[in-house]
Amino acid sequence: MTTTLDTVQQLATELTPLEQIQLIAYLTERIAPALRTTELPKAALSSTDSWAKLEAFWQSIEALGPAAPSVTNQLLDDRQQRQAMIEGR
Repeated sequence: MTTTLDTVQQLATELTPLEQIQLIAYLTERIAPALRTTELPKAALSSTDSWAKLEAFWQSIEALGPAAPSVTNQLLDDRQQRQAMIEGR
């Protein structure tokens, strides 16, 4: 029988919460040495790139300018039209 990730995940759901914690601790101990020897990309080590992307996103949103008409203006116009219909104007 071949063990697959799906099989392991299914078996893990059958464990009690305490046993799941023990499994996580076991896997962490086995994986940690490999992570120490693996060099992570600079993007994973620094959050400045993410902040720069977020700032660029907000600048692109601001560059679009306000929606025309704005939601507030659209609601006011709709209310005036409904009021006019009610009053028969």
